[in-house]
Amino acid sequence: MCDSLEYAECRSAAKNCAMCGGKFGLIRYYSWRTALCSKKCLDLFRARRERDRRWLLQQHTVSQPPFSEGALIATTARVVARE
Repeated sequence: MCDSLEYAECRSAAKNCAMCGGKFGLIRYYSWRTALCSKKCLDLFRARRERDRRWLLQQHTVSQPPFSEGALIATTARVVARE
């Protein structure tokens, strides 16, 4: 499938750092299959990923309605009734 010209991007390797756009030296650092040029960029990438994860978790907890005690009792009663 990647043999045709329209899928040429499937075979292309990273040419520049994903964080700063700089050229690679003798050593490439990887995090989550993302090529990075230095430890500084690696640390920045990991910090950004952690910050995004925390933000997403915060948005998820804010968007969910609080779980009422009555709903907990009803759910428990249904589980007990099934057994």
